[in-house]
Amino acid sequence: MGFIDTLRDISKIDIYKGKLSYLFNQFAAMPSMHFGTALLIAMVVWYLSKNFIMRWGVWIYPPFVLLVIVATANHFYLDAILGGLIVVFPFIIMPLIWKKYTAKNLREEAERLKMK
Repeated sequence: MGFIDTLRDISKIDIYKGKLSYLFNQFAAMPSMHFGTALLIAMVVWYLSKNFIMRWGVWIYPPFVLLVIVATANHFYLDAILGGLIVVFPFIIMPLIWKKYTAKNLREEAERLKMK
């Protein structure tokens, strides 16, 4: 595909062969939590910061991490997309779960269960 494994190329360590190759899982790069963590940091800083430059400047970080992990052949784009979804998904789902399990709803459910 044209990607160069920087670890193998620069250090001359081939983790695909040899005595320690059983410790290496080449499929464990899916999803990329390098990108997921960068996206999470950007989301939290954007949410918590009051500084305009910081709020919008932090969004440079996730694309930079994406560029680095793809350019160094540590991840593919799909790995990053799934890492991002793992971070974004709870932000979409949690408000729905929170509405269902508020204190009032939990008290009503407890009362309903006591009556049975």
